[in-house]
Amino acid sequence: MTTQGETTPPYARPASRLPVAVSVLGGSLVLAAVLVAGSLVSNRPRDFNVSGFLVALVGTLLLLAAAAVVGLLGRGLRFGLPAVLGAFGLVGVAIVELSSLSPRHDSWPVYLAGVFLVAAGALGWWLLRGSAMLLVAGLGGLLLLGQVSSDALDGASPQDGQGAVLSVALAFAAFGVAFAAGLWWLPSRHVTGLAGTAFALLAMVIGQYVMLVVGISNAVSSFDQDGKPVREGVGVSWYAVTGLVIGLILCAAALALWALTGHLGYAALGSTGAVAMTVAGAAAVEPDATLRWATGIGVLGALAMAVAVAPALRQRLGHLGGRQPERAGDDLIGPGR
Repeated sequence: MTTQGETTPPYARPASRLPVAVSVLGGSLVLAAVLVAGSLVSNRPRDFNVSGFLVALVGTLLLLAAAAVVGLLGRGLRFGLPAVLGAFGLVGVAIVELSSLSPRHDSWPVYLAGVFLVAAGALGWWLLRGSAMLLVAGLGGLLLLGQVSSDALDGASPQDGQGAVLSVALAFAAFGVAFAAGLWWLPSRHVTGLAGTAFALLAMVIGQYVMLVVGISNAVSSFDQDGKPVREGVGVSWYAVTGLVIGLILCAAALALWALTGHLGYAALGSTGAVAMTVAGAAAVEPDATLRWATGIGVLGALAMAVAVAPALRQRLGHLGGRQPERAGDDLIGPGR
């Protein structure tokens, strides 16, 4: 509701957001078509899929044109829509480039696409001030980091399996943390903060599962008469222990951000990440003693809850016994209902 003399921009009214939402949905579907078409384009000249290339190219041009039209003419549809559609279009350009120029076992097109996304995303944010463009730049950084990691591990031996996996997981997690922290000064801090936090936690969880697979694979020493693998006992993997501890620290940091900012997205990421990290880590640390490790982590969680709740519970018990709390705001449990 506005008072007399106040005016609300058309694109800030809730009723006008539905066309924007439908436009974003449509752009998402076009981008999905571009992604599928690009994946079907063969990078061998004799088998070049012209139809797939044309679908990917036309879809990309359509997204870029839609972003330009909305930015120039669609004032009633703004609400960040030019930046979102433009971000979709930039990702489409990278898909077309990778699908059509990338020869097998060659890394230069990936570096080119990564640099393009970083530069275009930064320029797009400078022009449009849309947080979607920052996510495009982050995607470009992930492409670059992924290709650098792939090149670095190209000659790694199987004995270095878990150590290499942990190194890559930590590198991606560090990128996520740096992305969130480095852009915290912007008004869109929660968009980039949630994206960076989510990726850091996802990298550590995936790393735990990959270390589990690598650990079990390395434990297979021979095959029986029926061709089934014979697995030796798997001991404690200190690489997995390290990853589990760091992952849980990241979960605690996400929950600390929730406590500081009040944004429920960090609470959802921190709690979900803690569950996923414990499930993956308990198996990766020692596959033959998963229950033992899960129980130990659960006991630590129970102790943490007891330590956190004890002051408020003691204050509540004192209040019930006739002693008034110092301030109503100090009662962390809240008034009884």
